Amino acid sequence: MKIIDNGNGNGNGNGNEIIGVVEQFDRRYEQRFADLNKANEQRFSDLGKANEVALAAQKEALKTASETTDKALGTAGVAVEKALIIERQSTKDKFDTLNETVKRIEAQTSLLIPRGEVTEKIDGVSERVKKVEDAVSDNGGRRKGIGDMIGWIFGVAMLAVAILAIIIHLK
Repeated sequence: MKIIDNGNGNGNGNGNEIIGVVEQFDRRYEQRFADLNKANEQRFSDLGKANEVALAAQKEALKTASETTDKALGTAGVAVEKALIIERQSTKDKFDTLNETVKRIEAQTSLLIPRGEVTEKIDGVSERVKKVEDAVSDNGGRRKGIGDMIGWIFGVAMLAVAILAIIIHLK
């Protein structure tokens, strides 16, 4: 920048030249700001487009995830339904088996003799067995007595034979 003295004593020279230089600086700064504004607008526009693309991708991902989750839940629901049907059938079968067992036990129980009646019959049989034992024991005593008596008779007979043999032998 060149300063020209115009003689007014302030050393500024021509005021038009300074205005021109200032205007030139203004134009440069305005151009810089305009370029900066354009760059910022372009950047914000690009960011906006990137955000739109990202949002669209996110929406698509959420939609896909939602559909996948719905399918998984549907499949899980069907599996749970099948498991419940199987469990119900299994439980029903168990109860049917239990009911059959109870009926079979009731049928067997109805054929059994009541406890009091069994006790009475056992007591009756015990009395009969005791009577038979007593009869056998009495019979055994008679037989023993008869056997003893026969033994004495035989012993006396042998004694008589022995005495007779001695007498015969001494004579």
